Amino acid sequence: MNVGKSSNGLTTQTKMKKTLIFILFLTNLVFAKDPLEEIYTHIDTALTTIKMAREDFKMLHTYVKEDSFRLNLVKKLFDEPLYTFSITDSIARKGFELAENQTEFLTFASSLLDVKTDRIPKLSEKQFLPNNTKLPPLLKSSLEKFLQAENLVQKTVESELSVFSEEEKEFIFEQTSDFLTQSDSEEEVNPFTSRKNEYESYESSKKYFELVQKINLSRIFEVCKFQQTVFEKLVKDFKKTRFFPKEVLKIETKFGKIAFGTRENDFFEGNYFLILDCGGSDTYRLSEKTDKFQNTKIFDANGNDFYESQSYGLGSGFFGLGILIDEKGDDTYKSLSFSQGSGIFGIGILTDKSGNDVFTGDTCVQGAGFFGIGLLWDFDGTDTYKSEIFSQAFGGVKGFGGLFDKKGNDFYLPGGKYVDVLRYEARFEFLGQGFGFGIRPLASGGIGILADSSGNDTYRSDIFGQGSAYWFALGGIVDFSGNDTYSSHQYAQGSGVHFAFGNLLDYSGTDNYVSYGVSQGCGHDFAFGGLLDLKGEDSYVCHDLSQGGGNANAISFFCDTEGKDGYLQKKRNTLGYSDRRRDFGMLGLFFDLGGKDTYTQLIGGENSTWIHSTYGYGVDKEILKESSKTEKAEKDSVKLETELEKLFVQASTPLHKFQKDVQPARDKIIEIGLKAMPFLVSKFDTFSPREAWALRLVIPKIEGAEEFLHKVLKENEKTKIGLAIYILGEIGKEESVPFLEKMALNENWKIRDVTATSLGKIKSLKAEKTLQELCKDENFLVRKSASLGLGRIKAQNSTELLLELLKDESQAVRHQAERSLAMTFEFSENSVLEKLKAENILEQERLHLIGVLELVGKDCSKEGRKILENLLKSQSELVRGYSAKALLKIKPDSKKLRKLKEKEESAFVIGILESEKK
Repeated sequence: MNVGKSSNGLTTQTKMKKTLIFILFLTNLVFAKDPLEEIYTHIDTALTTIKMAREDFKMLHTYVKEDSFRLNLVKKLFDEPLYTFSITDSIARKGFELAENQTEFLTFASSLLDVKTDRIPKLSEKQFLPNNTKLPPLLKSSLEKFLQAENLVQKTVESELSVFSEEEKEFIFEQTSDFLTQSDSEEEVNPFTSRKNEYESYESSKKYFELVQKINLSRIFEVCKFQQTVFEKLVKDFKKTRFFPKEVLKIETKFGKIAFGTRENDFFEGNYFLILDCGGSDTYRLSEKTDKFQNTKIFDANGNDFYESQSYGLGSGFFGLGILIDEKGDDTYKSLSFSQGSGIFGIGILTDKSGNDVFTGDTCVQGAGFFGIGLLWDFDGTDTYKSEIFSQAFGGVKGFGGLFDKKGNDFYLPGGKYVDVLRYEARFEFLGQGFGFGIRPLASGGIGILADSSGNDTYRSDIFGQGSAYWFALGGIVDFSGNDTYSSHQYAQGSGVHFAFGNLLDYSGTDNYVSYGVSQGCGHDFAFGGLLDLKGEDSYVCHDLSQGGGNANAISFFCDTEGKDGYLQKKRNTLGYSDRRRDFGMLGLFFDLGGKDTYTQLIGGENSTWIHSTYGYGVDKEILKESSKTEKAEKDSVKLETELEKLFVQASTPLHKFQKDVQPARDKIIEIGLKAMPFLVSKFDTFSPREAWALRLVIPKIEGAEEFLHKVLKENEKTKIGLAIYILGEIGKEESVPFLEKMALNENWKIRDVTATSLGKIKSLKAEKTLQELCKDENFLVRKSASLGLGRIKAQNSTELLLELLKDESQAVRHQAERSLAMTFEFSENSVLEKLKAENILEQERLHLIGVLELVGKDCSKEGRKILENLLKSQSELVRGYSAKALLKIKPDSKKLRKLKEKEESAFVIGILESEKK
């Protein structure tokens, strides 16, 4: 903020007081640095140039009568539109911060919707499990409490709906679906039919919103949030008891069917209330629920799973709570509507913690809220999100929709199903990817935030999307890093339409933005649209009304603070444009504040300032010239010190501001070489993960460092040997094997585990016998690391041991043994094939042997392929399925596979054949 007086005479103290009041209103938001902090002085200069001041940077919303659904957050933004970026950024950060504490995030999201969830509900002690239910006591107790919580949710919903007649309830259910379901009919509609439909729709909508005002969302959210905590406890106890049934256990309750899956590849089909599965690549085919209020809860611990549902499934909360948690695996989620993290008069959550996943849905999916909270968290992997409409972080009336993706090069894609008949013949409505939406003119909208933490991402939409909002709503995208591509047609990329606030905030990367119009920081009709790109060499392509160009008394804001950028437009109503409506104009601002840029010269240019239209302003200015950058860097940097203590602090600092000093400091330590080793070894017992990480990266690059590490092992200092063992593995010299072999006898299993890992990394056959012994360790993690180590060293005499490990009680050990047999296939082939042909082996063992051949892939011999083709005739659908899976990798054009496709009846096998085909 400026110091002193602003151009209209208001003191900074007055402005700061006003801002403080606004922030205090949003006490639940944890503000990071305001993304606009560095450029407020340039905003003030621009406003002064067009005879305005910061106090003019606000909008009126008194033209429209206020409805009962309008959010306080949205109303406050009319007085401080520039805080749209900061608010969106803070919500995004909160989503990542609370990814592992989702109960607290639900409290936070509820507060944004002005819904209080302060009360802690009480459970009845009624028992719902059948008396003959045989479960571990801890799991049974936890499950009983979960059923009591479900009973509380359903009783609360019944109470809230009891004020309505049966006809009114049916009307609410049908109208809710109608609001969120578009017609894809190709039937010709003339203007008269359209107008008639419009009036009928208005009357039914008016009746709908008058009715649903009677529903107390606080009560529903409170019990749903409480049940979410109970579900987390149930999952925790399920994992703690290690309940692994040999076949799927099903229990019938008054709330629906409960199932406990096995560690194998299970198949769940039909209608379920609760599924807890401990592992395996499972298939879930859930049918349309018969009870409107039966919201399915699923936990899956591991495996490459396939989830398919009709509407209201896969993390769908419809008048209640729906949850799906998948912890590991490359998964596929396929559903129709109101799924994949959809909350409608309730809360829906889908959490996927790892893997390269595919999400496909139609309407109101992938983080969508309407009178509810819909959330989708994805922690890792290259993911694909595809949907048709109202999705990918969609916030409808009194709704919060959030999609938070932590890692991976992700694809956010539209379908192309619902034609935008009001504007185009061949364009499609999307309303997603961080979209807030209200029902004009009856009901104000909600909040939709899409946040992506890292990766080179692709965002595509058509009409309405990518950090935009409509009718008293807030929508936003925050992308923290990566070279991203944004493409859309209209009302996108930071577009606010009709009293709404849309924004797109990209922190870094070489990004590409392509749109037609009303995009790239465009406000339309008393709205705010903003695009802020902080770093990278970016390109911006548009037709009109974009790049800080807007109209109809809106505020349009565009700013690129750094990098060599390119701007292409076809019309002049861009680059800081605003027209005059209702006898006054508003604001269009364009800023490029760094880098040598390229313009089409319709207007604007490198190192120039322009006044444009009524209240439009543009500037291209080198505020960070090379000399000043150097000066700033020198000022912000700590001068590299020669003392090791200070160098090491620099080499391991977590502070973002000084990250430019980290690698030079590490390089300097490496340059000092062996003289630095006594100091570095003294830090081996550090509690700091950053310091330990720096040691792991630096020491392997110091020639001769292993001698000091061998000494650590000889002295057997318990707090230091673990890190020394790890680093010896990274160095990878064979002379370290004898020292590591002594560590294989350590009483601490963690030391034995890291020893097995490092011996494998060294890749010396001298370690084979030690690794063989470690494969017999009592701890499964040690056995897992040792079995993988045998593969890494290309063990020649361990085939029989690895074959035996295929029967280990731990799936982790079996999996690594399978990998190692594939790595040593030149030695193990004959034994693997003989074992695979045997008739008297366990099915699980046979599946792992098939897995070996799949991993070997096209290098598999003709004999191996022939054995697999014979196994296609097996009575076991699992054996047939996995054999087909392996053959698709080895010889996808096999005649036996084609014959199998023609006659196969097993849904499991067909699913494999079809998924591989896709």
